Amino acid sequence: MTIHWSLAYGEYQLPFMGAANRVLNGESRLCPKCNGELRAYFHVFQSDTGKGTLWVWCGGCGMHTTLPRVSPPLQFPDPFAGVPRGQFSALETSAEERLLDRLERLWSEGALRRADAPRPER
Repeated sequence: MTIHWSLAYGEYQLPFMGAANRVLNGESRLCPKCNGELRAYFHVFQSDTGKGTLWVWCGGCGMHTTLPRVSPPLQFPDPFAGVPRGQFSALETSAEERLLDRLERLWSEGALRRADAPRPER
């Protein structure tokens, strides 16, 4: 199934950003547009501070957003943790498999399902 991805915009922009913030903090995971389950992926870009970017998307309606420069209180599985920054950037812009398609596939395979464990202190 191919999902048509659309950045949260218009009347859904603020509710979706709020929903993404709740996902960041381990709370409700419902899409404000279609009430589907939100999925999330967090990648650390600053290992010294634990800050990174959180991608949040809905596998139902395809709406998505990112929260950059955040540090979640929970641990998110990251199959790309060992990928150097330049190579991760290539994953983000790959024409072979768009990042959200890749993340949705990994979610469906169970590789991105979050364990609700607190993050270790830095």
